[in-house]
Amino acid sequence: MLLTDGYKFDVDSWKNIHFENQVKNTNIGWSLGYMLSMSNMIPSEVKLILPMTNPVFAGLIFLFSALTIIAVIIAFIFLIRMCY
Repeated sequence: MLLTDGYKFDVDSWKNIHFENQVKNTNIGWSLGYMLSMSNMIPSEVKLILPMTNPVFAGLIFLFSALTIIAVIIAFIFLIRMCY
């Protein structure tokens, strides 16, 4: 599908394709076999991950905002105590 639609190969042009076995005197024949082997390990079904609900998201935003404000206030108090 990718070769016919994307690269516009057909029956006649397919016969003229040849692959070099070496690039800069290095054998690359193993790379195609490796990629074919690895592509078989990709799961065909994707696990459904549900998004976070609005109340949970709002709660987490509130929690992190509160913790950030508290951390800034504590850092400010320590800074003032060190100066005096």
